[in-house]
Amino acid sequence: MKELGVSFHCGSRENAIRSEKDLKKADAHNNRKYKNKNNQELDPEKSHENVVIVGTNNIIEDVKKVYKNEFNEAVYNYNLKQKREDRKILDYYEQINNDKQTNLAVEMLFQLGDSEHWKDKSMEDKKKMVNIYSKAIDILKDRNIVTAQATVHLDESSPHLHLIAVPIAENNKRGLSKQVSQNKVLTIKTIKEIREEIEKVFINEYKKTYKEDITLKKGSELPDHLDVKKYKKAKEILKVAKAYEYNQEIKDTLETELENTKAEIKQIEEEKAEVEKEKENKIENIENVKKETSNLT
Repeated sequence: MKELGVSFHCGSRENAIRSEKDLKKADAHNNRKYKNKNNQELDPEKSHENVVIVGTNNIIEDVKKVYKNEFNEAVYNYNLKQKREDRKILDYYEQINNDKQTNLAVEMLFQLGDSEHWKDKSMEDKKKMVNIYSKAIDILKDRNIVTAQATVHLDESSPHLHLIAVPIAENNKRGLSKQVSQNKVLTIKTIKEIREEIEKVFINEYKKTYKEDITLKKGSELPDHLDVKKYKKAKEILKVAKAYEYNQEIKDTLETELENTKAEIKQIEEEKAEVEKEKENKIENIENVKKETSNLT
């Protein structure tokens, strides 16, 4: 049975969307507002095939709309309790945009299968992934991660989904009762649960849509927390690695050989210690013989 891997990447740390500046970069890439000559997988003539599932071709305005819809009531209730005017929040989006401690939004990437799987598929077949990828939006919403903009790229070797969302933490005791918070919402446990649900849904939907009997390939092929540039580079490295059949079996073999080598080194060191000890004993015996000979003389 054929195996297909599901990649799910959630931007954080150096790849986080901290401010509007980062949103502009995501907007330029996701909505193809730039000419990237370094991306060899990108075919500009197919960019018109890309599909925006949620939002528009202006990600900044899409995120602002989510802030308005999700936080206006909480901001209003918070301001009612403030006696000092300087403590009131005039624009929550701008406040977070200028807050270096809180991420403004989060970017996620979703992909089913690799370039090898999709190389012989028609554009019509690739477009069927739009409905499958859209399932991710409801999965995220159930966990208080509201999608602002989502685009399926069909102008590269593999169809994949870029998604910009706002993670929302509710029932907060300090500050707004409802706040944006990637740290509180996207915990390691939550990311793991989202990945498992996404894998299950994508595989099942693929089987129904394409009428192919497939199973999930365990483990993501690429590491988490990659920005777009690093993600593309990692895909190239992975492609080269596959060409040389660098798979899990080889990795396990190398690790086994490494452990065996470590054991051999340990054994050699133990034998060396024994030889050194034997050498010291012989030297001591020679010295004793010399003393006895000297006494006899």
